[in-house]
Amino acid sequence: MVCGWWLGKMDRIPVGSTIAGAYRFLVVRVAAVLGLGWLPAAFYAAAAWFCLQRMGAAMLIATPSSAGFNQFTAIDFAALLLATALLVPTVAVPFTQTALGVPRERVAAHFVFGGREWRMFLALLRYYAVVVVVLAALAFLCQIAIGIGLPAPGTWRAGFAMPANLYGAPISLWLNGAAAVLLAIAFLFLTARFGFFLPASAAAEDHVTLRRAWALSRRNFWRIAVVTLAVAVPPALLFAAGVYAIEGDGLGEALRNAWTGIPSEGVGALYRLQYAHAGALAGLGAVGLVVMNALFAGASAAAYRVVEAAANAPEVSRQRTEPDFEPAWAPAQAMVVAARRWHPAEEFAQFQEPSQIQAAAEQPVAQHEAAYTGEAPAEEPAHLAQPAPAEPAAEIAPLEPVAPPEEAAQPVATVQAAAPIMAPPLDPAGAVAAMAMRDQINPPPPAAGE
Repeated sequence: MVCGWWLGKMDRIPVGSTIAGAYRFLVVRVAAVLGLGWLPAAFYAAAAWFCLQRMGAAMLIATPSSAGFNQFTAIDFAALLLATALLVPTVAVPFTQTALGVPRERVAAHFVFGGREWRMFLALLRYYAVVVVVLAALAFLCQIAIGIGLPAPGTWRAGFAMPANLYGAPISLWLNGAAAVLLAIAFLFLTARFGFFLPASAAAEDHVTLRRAWALSRRNFWRIAVVTLAVAVPPALLFAAGVYAIEGDGLGEALRNAWTGIPSEGVGALYRLQYAHAGALAGLGAVGLVVMNALFAGASAAAYRVVEAAANAPEVSRQRTEPDFEPAWAPAQAMVVAARRWHPAEEFAQFQEPSQIQAAAEQPVAQHEAAYTGEAPAEEPAHLAQPAPAEPAAEIAPLEPVAPPEEAAQPVATVQAAAPIMAPPLDPAGAVAAMAMRDQINPPPPAAGE
């Protein structure tokens, strides 16, 4: 059973320290951020100014409801999105490498578009495509549900009436607000699962894919969502305040017209404001590019360290495993087998004197190791060698040897060929039993006084 609780705790992103790391990187490394980011920001400002001018010019020559207006705005919006995907890697990659601690010299200006930037550019294109497709599909479904699935405000359908107003506001405004909240939740989900780890993956790895970003953010969606909101909302509010300061009261009127009045007229008014203040809005967008990418670089680097440390940590297991040493019952089993194969009658019938048995008992234990493992000894032990017959005493006639059992009566060589003689087990009880059987087979001669 793997210790999943501990490993699960290890790969959890710390929300507080990640947010603090993002803002700390922007404040402490502000000199490096300015040196690495001002030149790409200048290129982005030029691209944003061109796209805003084009969209504003399209509004001046086309009516908001015409197909030409929609085509112009779609093309210019796609061009601005392409410029963003092309220039974001030129600041996100060096920012994230600096946040990860990669040694880098201080520079007055920096603009590099290499392999890492190219891989992140392709990943951003795929990420933007997923976001646009998902949000467009959800918006279309919401419009169908509001326009077709629900009855018109103030009318009855199947016994159900949709009120025209709710708490003093048109019901259409509440429904559009609910759809906008749903779209915001979907965008937050896609950003947390796909976009959050793209800078760190591009800065530290050789491959940048949406699948890798999805794997890095696994089991951390809510934490990344909180970090994303804490990092993105304050700069977004400052950016909105800057846009309102640039465009003035005309922005509020255009938004109200687009939300509650005629949407096409309100959108057209917004594009005319963008055309009138294209330069200031482009400069504000360039500043937002540097600030936002610096914050996300610090947050992504801090979270990437935690996730990678948990992935490279050794696996801790609570599962019982077999020991590296030999179990205690293995020698005991070998001794039992050796005891079954050893015949005391065959072994000690050839000894004539107790001194020979004592000499055999004093043999080193190392000579018996081969018997326990079932291997034949390199040379015949001394206690198995045929002893020389002892000279009988002159005054006592030699005793006739008692015939051993049927198996022991056979020649020793024949018995050894049939079943190899194993060494006796090393236990005192077995040695005593062997000596008693030897006395029964060959009783010792009587003493001189008997």
